[in-house]
Amino acid sequence: MKKLIVLCIAVISVFVLAACSESPTLTVYNGKSFKFSELQGKWVVINYWASWCKPCYKEIPALNVFYNDYKKKDVIVFGVSYDQVGLDELNNVIKKIGAKFPTLAEDPAPLLGLGNIPGLPATYVFNPKGKLVKTLLGLQTEASLVKAIGKS
Repeated sequence: MKKLIVLCIAVISVFVLAACSESPTLTVYNGKSFKFSELQGKWVVINYWASWCKPCYKEIPALNVFYNDYKKKDVIVFGVSYDQVGLDELNNVIKKIGAKFPTLAEDPAPLLGLGNIPGLPATYVFNPKGKLVKTLLGLQTEASLVKAIGKS
């Protein structure tokens, strides 16, 4: 009987701890914050770029098209400035590179367990369950992004 009680307490503890674990909070540079778990049910594409990265500039138009074509199809795109500049400068850089998709105010890598960003541009693709399923390094096209999420 004691073993059964200990087992029940252990199982309940696991469920309580799982329910209490916090989903990472992400903030868009315009100040809107949300929990990563709120994006469940959507593909999430996180693209790292830098103001000095020429391939990053080249892929922004493809990311804009992908974002516009798929935002109503359960796909969200976020940009992340590798430069990690202040919000005023970030706003200027976003305008300069022409990004039309939301840009995060802070690097989400530590919160999402991405580790070190190995090079730029880098794109991380999370499935609708919130699991990282692809890491794409180098210049991406709309076709490569569509392939990464398995939509046509």
